[in-house]
Order: sequence, then C-alpha cells, then structure tokens
Amino acid sequence: MIRKTKKYDNIWLGLGSAVVLTILSFYGFYLINQSEFGSLTKFLKALQLTEMFSSVVSLSALPNLLLFFVFIWTKRNRSAKGVLTAVMLITIMVAYLRLG
Repeated sequence: MIRKTKKYDNIWLGLGSAVVLTILSFYGFYLINQSEFGSLTKFLKALQLTEMFSSVVSLSALPNLLLFFVFIWTKRNRSAKGVLTAVMLITIMVAYLRLG
C-alpha cells in the first residue's frame, strides 16, 4: 500500500515551526517587559543576573503544546514528531543551563 503524504507533514516543518514559535514567545516576554528594561540587551542581562533565563525559555516553549495538538488534530504526525524533537532539545538546553 502506498502512503499518500499529506501536505505540510514532515519532521523539518514541525522542528522549524517549534523553534520559531519558541523564539517568538521569548520575544513576546521581552515586549511585555520592555517598559521595565528598555533594550533587549538589558532584558537578557537581567535574566542572566537573576538566573531566570532558563525559566523564561521553559515558558517560551509552552505554546509548542498547542502547535503539537494542531498537528495531531490535522493528522500531520510527522510534523508533530518534529515539534516533540524541538521540545526535547529545548528541555536539554534548559537542563544544561540550570545544572551548568
């Protein structure tokens, strides 16, 4: 039986989408707090000094849950696997930041 591949169903799409969504969410945290910190550089330095960088990255990965379910609901399982891969990589990065 030949499997007909669905449009937009591949691991790279899921991985790339999850990474971009995480970066946009992180930037959203900055925009919410922009009046307090001013520049992005000051925001990053404040996160580093308060050791909150890994926590904000963890929260930035949360919207990937919705992305994962959208791919599952539309039966794009390969793209969902890409999202899971990105989340695992982000988790490893956060663990490294917290333990390192």
